[in-house]
Amino acid sequence: MNTNNKFVPYFWKAQKRFILSATAIVGITFLLILLSRQDTAAWNTLEGWFANLIDPLFGVTTVLIALAIWYFETREAWGNSLPKKLSVAFLHEGKLKMYAHKISLQSEGDLRAMAQSTGAQIMKARFLNLSPYIKFRTQQEEDQSEGKIRHFIVIYTLRELSTEMQGQKCKIWVKGANDLPREYEYEAQELEAALGASLGKKEGSNDALLQECLGVIATIV
Repeated sequence: MNTNNKFVPYFWKAQKRFILSATAIVGITFLLILLSRQDTAAWNTLEGWFANLIDPLFGVTTVLIALAIWYFETREAWGNSLPKKLSVAFLHEGKLKMYAHKISLQSEGDLRAMAQSTGAQIMKARFLNLSPYIKFRTQQEEDQSEGKIRHFIVIYTLRELSTEMQGQKCKIWVKGANDLPREYEYEAQELEAALGASLGKKEGSNDALLQECLGVIATIV
């Protein structure tokens, strides 16, 4: 059963780090206060228990939890401020037909329009007959030129090929000189061979960006 639309699993997934951090802070603080108390007679009364443990525990824990909230909110804001890149793949009958690697993206709201526009540009087609079911994932990663980025990967399925796309090879776009796309074309068997070769390719080669691109494609097809 899909639990993505259940509140409790969602709450746990969204707040798991905070809950675990707060629990650890409370536990560690409690232990440190216990170890630091030398006067065991004070523990004989409720007043002594509160004065020696509960009161300082609440005080220290409140400060530490506030710091934890501040840290996680700042980290989330930092993640949202990272440069955004879009990679988009179009499959037909389970095989890759076209792919564009790490296009600059202004906002998440532009994802669908940018992806479909890019596909039409690659294939020089006026119309793309797309399935309404889209696969989507996002990840933070290191980029060779820009450092830490937020990388969106969108995967479309073509229900059928337009007239302009009939007989065309698989096309792949990567960033070239002067920010213009550099295009590669592959037959199906050639792409399989390229994906296999990319697994053993080392960074720093002349085709490092293409190898990075093929690495992403290998997780899609």
